[in-house]
Amino acid sequence: MDPTAAGRPVARVAQDTEERWRELSAELDAADEELRRLQPPEGTLITPELFEQLEAAKRRRYKVQFAMIDFLDTLDEMPP
Repeated sequence: MDPTAAGRPVARVAQDTEERWRELSAELDAADEELRRLQPPEGTLITPELFEQLEAAKRRRYKVQFAMIDFLDTLDEMPP
């Protein structure tokens, strides 16, 4: 059994995996913060411009969440 994945030592693969997860988590935190920042106070009228900004922030968050799920799926496919 080969102790490497794609020619890299297992420890390096684990380190890369952990680093990528931290990057994705930081991106998700930033996307969530942007969405919170854009949320108007309750009862405030949402202008078309604000609506577009909110929708863009939501799309960004969804993309990061999808990237996280995709990343987890690739971990499931890795050989032990």
